[in-house]
Formats: sequence, C-alpha cells, structure tokens
Amino acid sequence: MTQGPNCFKCQHFAISWQPSMPYACRLLGFKSKALPAIEVLRIDGRVCQGYTAKPLKSASKKLDLRA
Repeated sequence: MTQGPNCFKCQHFAISWQPSMPYACRLLGFKSKALPAIEVLRIDGRVCQGYTAKPLKSASKKLDLRA
C-alpha cells in the first residue's frame, strides 16, 4: 500500500456530533479535526495499524423490488 488507509472504509471510523472534532476512531478512542489515520501518522510516524475494512454488504440483504 503506497498510501495510508482510508478512514471512510474502516469499520472503526465514526462521525461525531461535536463540530470542533467531527471525526472519531472507535478503536483508538479519540476524536479529531482531521481524519484519524492522518492524526495517527502525524503523532506516531507510522500508518494506522488498526485499520479494518468494513464488511461487504451481501446480496441477500438488498431489497428485492421485483415483487
């Protein structure tokens, strides 16, 4: 991977209700102004090690409109 992880595709990513800190990482337990992966890189110097891709939505959960 040449880039860091995409927080929007991580299952730990959340949007907070706090306008001054709109992004959150549930795994690491913090809110920030920037995306959590950027904050982790800035503070730790390494790409986020907690990234876990969101599970794919299965076809069985989609609404069947043919009926």
